[in-house]
Amino acid sequence: MKLLIVGLGSMGKRRARLTKGIDAAIQIVGVDTDLTVTGVSIVNNSETKGIGSKVMDNEATSAGTGALDQFVGKSGAGSLVVKTNIDAVSGATVTTKGITKGANAALAAAEAMA
Repeated sequence: MKLLIVGLGSMGKRRARLTKGIDAAIQIVGVDTDLTVTGVSIVNNSETKGIGSKVMDNEATSAGTGALDQFVGKSGAGSLVVKTNIDAVSGATVTTKGITKGANAALAAAEAMA
């Protein structure tokens, strides 16, 4: 059985800031029963084209892994940290941090339900 956790992030001035670093993106994080990320998907976003959109488009990080793909197989709520075990996309560090925060939140929610 897979758990599906949905998180909403926004940086808009008139919207609540739930996940700083993502401008009105809806992020879905799949977590399996072993509490491991099975995938990260962005359903909708308003990121700046050519900057934050690099992450949304799953462009490769300096390590050569897709920005969203690098979360697959990771576990441990709060353990995902940009520049430690998550690589930022060049020019899109803030967006990468926002996605990372959402993945940590999804893992925490899955752990709480386990």
